[in-house]
Amino acid sequence: MNRKTLIFLLALIACSVGMSAGAAMLNTATGTLASTQAIDGASANSVRVDGADALYLEYDVVSGTATIKLQQKILNGTNYTDVSGSSQTTDSILKIDNPAGEFQSVVSSCSSCSVTVKYQAVYSQIEKKVHR
Repeated sequence: MNRKTLIFLLALIACSVGMSAGAAMLNTATGTLASTQAIDGASANSVRVDGADALYLEYDVVSGTATIKLQQKILNGTNYTDVSGSSQTTDSILKIDNPAGEFQSVVSSCSSCSVTVKYQAVYSQIEKKVHR
């Protein structure tokens, strides 16, 4: 087996067990942090929602059992911290008022699990007035 083939196979194995080389940081009002995640660990994506009035998250344990929590990183910090009260073991909806920074979900205690985490950031409508 040549070196290129070995590197390709190692990358394929890493992706199949959820070890992403670089998670995607999303910047959209709606999206998915984790889609059918079947192992313990951080979500494939994170989202930055500075300026939002609220952030809603939907935890969906599609199969098996798992614990899901939300983590937050502020001001381009290097470490995520747990969001208090965000840990759930069942399908749930979580609301965070005035979110700031970057958020990711984390799955633990996965037993034959499949977990999906979706989000929606809500931004207020800014009324534009004509200046005279």
